[in-house]
Amino acid sequence: MRPRLEWLAVAVAGCVAPPPEWYEEARESEGSATGAETRAPPAPPGPGDGLASEILALALEEDPSADVAAAGRALEEVADRARRRAGPSAGPHRLWECVLAAVYDDAGLRGDERDPEGLDPQNSRLDRVLERRRGNCASLSALLLGLADRLGLPVHGVRLPGHFLVRYDDGRRRRNAEATDHGMELPDEHYARKFRVHPAAVASETYLASLPPRAVLAELLVNRGALASRAGRAREALGLLDRAIAADPRHPHALYDRAVVRKRLGDDAGALEDLGAAIALDPGHAPALASRAEVHLRAGRREEALADLSAAEEADPGYAGSQVVRAALLAGAGRREEALAALERALSSDRRSAVAHVLRARLRREAGDLVGALQDATAAAQIEPGSPEPHAERAMAYDAQGRTAEALAEWDRAVEADPGRPEVRANRAAARARAGDLRGAREDLDLLLRADPRHADALARRAAVSMLEGREADARADLDAAVGADPAHAGARANRAVLRARAGDLEGAEEDAREAARLRPEAVETWATLGRVLAKAGRWPEAAEALRRALALSPGAAEAEELRALLGRVEGR
Repeated sequence: MRPRLEWLAVAVAGCVAPPPEWYEEARESEGSATGAETRAPPAPPGPGDGLASEILALALEEDPSADVAAAGRALEEVADRARRRAGPSAGPHRLWECVLAAVYDDAGLRGDERDPEGLDPQNSRLDRVLERRRGNCASLSALLLGLADRLGLPVHGVRLPGHFLVRYDDGRRRRNAEATDHGMELPDEHYARKFRVHPAAVASETYLASLPPRAVLAELLVNRGALASRAGRAREALGLLDRAIAADPRHPHALYDRAVVRKRLGDDAGALEDLGAAIALDPGHAPALASRAEVHLRAGRREEALADLSAAEEADPGYAGSQVVRAALLAGAGRREEALAALERALSSDRRSAVAHVLRARLRREAGDLVGALQDATAAAQIEPGSPEPHAERAMAYDAQGRTAEALAEWDRAVEADPGRPEVRANRAAARARAGDLRGAREDLDLLLRADPRHADALARRAAVSMLEGREADARADLDAAVGADPAHAGARANRAVLRARAGDLEGAEEDAREAARLRPEAVETWATLGRVLAKAGRWPEAAEALRRALALSPGAAEAEELRALLGRVEGR
């Protein structure tokens, strides 16, 4: 605290009712190079001009009823107070000190300590910040840059990983000002340590460089995009982040956030492009590295995933997202206990990691711990109420408990959170089918297939609905299309095996059933299907082996009694 108090003493002493001899001191300290000490600062633009008006226009976009004229007048009052404090002959550095005093001492603006994660949208709008006297690093920096722009001061934005501040730099004096803490001056080294800035990102001027003042517009758009994404408004978030990147193509966090949204919308290729660009700008960007590891993992590129994951853990050992991806790797390898331990590490680092709660909910559900699964899914829903994943996990936990009505209600919430997410709508269709609502299931699947006629999962699920309706020709057509679109779709293979067996094509049925079991060896259904097909073909020893595999995977499965009975008949042959 001592450095801050010392700095404030200097700043305030230079800004209160200066005696006449102060002007001579100002002339000596500012020197003749700037010429600012011999004349008043240039007349500021009107309330509707300059950077401030562009910043306020963003508030008007968000809320057409926002009183930006009043906000412009309030901003001008702060600028006037800074001028009066400085006196008519102040040089630019002295005037900047008086701007800080006018903002923090007179107007009483502060960082909002109740919103450390920047989740309150009120803290991102300059009109509300001026009204409430509270803001976040981006909005308070925007306020300072808007004032500096009006007063013709050499003040720049400074970007950091997840943070923004401002810097006075007239070519001779260079001082950072922490926007959320009374404009406190802190050295670059402090920020580099605190935010774990990669040296290459400093050398390339990605971080800690003096940016044009309008760079703060990109920062405000990134904040709005992140809030929209968290609320589940993926398309809106994408539009805002597109604008942020157009304004500042070298913004790693904007690129990372857009990659997250693109992943959510199923655009893994676009996400990889953005993540690669973000990592090129900041090789130590742990979230981007972990996110790229996740995309590689989903595509089956295990070596690439491990390389990125190791880099993410080295860049920031405490980043919870890396542990979540490691848990996904371990879970995919069948190492559930180790995966749960990795998730516990993630949550000890960040209790508000919704993705960690969602993954732990899934692992607990798969292990039969439905109470724990519901607890985790509920925690995730409270953290990110606009995200579909927590509601989907709650739905599956309810479904496993036989609580059909509650499961369907959660699927409805998941679809409402993100109507364009194909897998969410496909899962609701499956839940509707299990509940006997075949018409509703078909409506969901038809909607998906109108948007993407080659959506393998939707085709396979619609085929299952047709099978329940007794429309085997329609089912066979959809299953053929599903396997054509995705030869590795185990569910489509297994169901096509059933239809082929019914039609007497036992050779084709066995081919599909074996491939389904190869693709999903951990699934009861694939081995059960193979066992039934082999039994129908009279291949008793092989059928018995497949049925035993199915029962070993889940002795308490709903169809276990039927499988045991079939196994008994097969072994008695």
